[in-house]
Amino acid sequence: MKKSILLFVIGATTLAAGLVGCKTKECENPTGFSGTFNGTHKVFIGAADLAALNLVTPIADVIVGSVSGSTVTIGSDILPIDLTGTISASNSNIVNLDSLILGAGDTIRIPSGIAPNGTLKIYDLRAGGTGTLDCKTLTTSLKVKAGKTNLGAIGPFDLSNLAALNLELRGTFTKP
Repeated sequence: MKKSILLFVIGATTLAAGLVGCKTKECENPTGFSGTFNGTHKVFIGAADLAALNLVTPIADVIVGSVSGSTVTIGSDILPIDLTGTISASNSNIVNLDSLILGAGDTIRIPSGIAPNGTLKIYDLRAGGTGTLDCKTLTTSLKVKAGKTNLGAIGPFDLSNLAALNLELRGTFTKP
């Protein structure tokens, strides 16, 4: 009887481990970062979610990732430049994005309903971030260290100078 119970427990444990440990090919890394992801970015200043405060609506975007070795390149429908990064050696579900530094005279232009003339202009930008993959869901965090925009005050926040605002662009994207 004890032997039957022990065999049952071992069999059930093996089956459970197999079910929990099973991953589909599209969830494996680093190839999981490849492909098209649909979702939105939200703007945070510190802990304040500007979408939750009804100041800035979430920004719809489609991003496309490609992998070559441990390098990930991410293109975006709204950002006119590609972001690159390296898959973490200690966790293949994390990509550490290279610093984004715009040179003098470089400006990112993004269509926007809240910016003058319908175009948000960002310049003198310094930012860095990460991407985290959970099977078909990619979450991103781009933290702005410095930058300037053609915006003024939005609610209690002055977005003309982004330095020291603790501004972060957080995204959640899924593969269709």
